[in-house]
Amino acid sequence: MRVCANNQDRSRTRAFWRETSFVVSAALALQLPCFSQANSSVATPSASLTQSQSNAQQAVPDKIVAAPSATATTANPTSTDASTQAAAAIATGADAAGTKLDIGDLVSIKVYGAPELSDEERINNTGDLYLALIGTVHIKGLTPEEAQSLIEGKLKDGGFLRDPHVTLFVKEYATAGISIMGEVVKPGTYPLIGEHRLFDVISAAGGLSPRAGNDVTINHRADPQHPERLHLEGDLAHSASVNVAISPGDIIFISKAGVVYVVGDVHSPGGYVIEQNHGITAMQALAMAQGNNPTASLKHARVVRRDSSGVATEIPVDLEKIERAKAPDMALQSDDVLFIPTSAGKTAFHRTADSILNAAIGMAITHPYP
Repeated sequence: MRVCANNQDRSRTRAFWRETSFVVSAALALQLPCFSQANSSVATPSASLTQSQSNAQQAVPDKIVAAPSATATTANPTSTDASTQAAAAIATGADAAGTKLDIGDLVSIKVYGAPELSDEERINNTGDLYLALIGTVHIKGLTPEEAQSLIEGKLKDGGFLRDPHVTLFVKEYATAGISIMGEVVKPGTYPLIGEHRLFDVISAAGGLSPRAGNDVTINHRADPQHPERLHLEGDLAHSASVNVAISPGDIIFISKAGVVYVVGDVHSPGGYVIEQNHGITAMQALAMAQGNNPTASLKHARVVRRDSSGVATEIPVDLEKIERAKAPDMALQSDDVLFIPTSAGKTAFHRTADSILNAAIGMAITHPYP
């Protein structure tokens, strides 16, 4: 009977220490102050309890450690400051081509092995995030990769994690849309997340309008003080070199095409757009004005062109020879004025012919029969 009682006592003792070991392991995993590593060296009344705590500490992942005490900090004054190294790497402009974080962006931060440190925050008006344990972190102007390195460095330098692994994902850019204005079919802001090309944005906006010009201006969100200016060819297929990268927050402006004016003795005088970035000639401009009147003097047509200082110059254009393919057609420039004068001889002839015709019609009506 006494042997059975001793066996039962031993079983209860083993169960008690097993439960105690489990509680200690859980407390260490949660980094409770009363079970921190700084206090793990305190002697216990029993050698068995000391052995149980040692086993429990070995069961905790190597990555999670307790906050260092003042003594530990003094004992190792030459430890590497990882956050300082991360800040130095950022200062060198690493990954400057990436999308920069800005005020109002919503970011999700995951810390591997420490879900209690994971968080989802929006960057405040000062460009900072407030994270558990490490406090305020300034991440405005950094790429997500740079922000990850900075947070990892602060977790390591603070002694919260031995080898932290942080993932930062931008769930929402406050200025995620890419704005395109000017001469496109559907100007506006398009929520294109990530990096795209200029032609992707133009395609999303329905393509260039018939009045689109050759010049494109891009204000990059990462460098608003230095806008990028590009020149498109008449055919976009030959403009692959200007298909530059566009990031969220960029603003694109498509210029308006040039206008030529046709005035004088034509059917429909007015201003006409140089469509689809193609040039326009004098005969094409005349055709857009629905042709000349019968009294027009194509031989004495002229182009009025102004230089950068505003001084006007008249350039004679013999449209009669051009019409007969005896002279090359003249290329017009934006804001040129094609003037088609009236021929005095043709006017007199047409007036005389009209008078004779009207008289004949009147006589026929008055004297219908001989």
